[in-house]
Amino acid sequence: MNALKMLIWALAVLFLLGGCATSQPHPAQKDWQELCDRLDKDRKGAITKKDFVSGARDQKEAAKLFEMCDTNQDEKLSFDEYLARQRLINNLFELPPPPQVIPQR
Repeated sequence: MNALKMLIWALAVLFLLGGCATSQPHPAQKDWQELCDRLDKDRKGAITKKDFVSGARDQKEAAKLFEMCDTNQDEKLSFDEYLARQRLINNLFELPPPPQVIPQR
């Protein structure tokens, strides 16, 4: 009987924890969406080099930054590539800086 109770309890915990993992979007998703709304002309979920450079206030700096960010060299900026250089990109396009993550002790 105790084993059955433990199994039910463990399944309930797993069920509750599973719902927590998918309920919150990534904190940077809002900034990414704002950048896409400004730059993603074809609305395919990635920003092309042409769109990135033409939408920046400093096009020469934007071209260099795009090359640094486009790690898979597909000439598109994806959300993951944006995350890697978010602070630099936000600064170039005058978006607010990402929040500081304070490690928990």
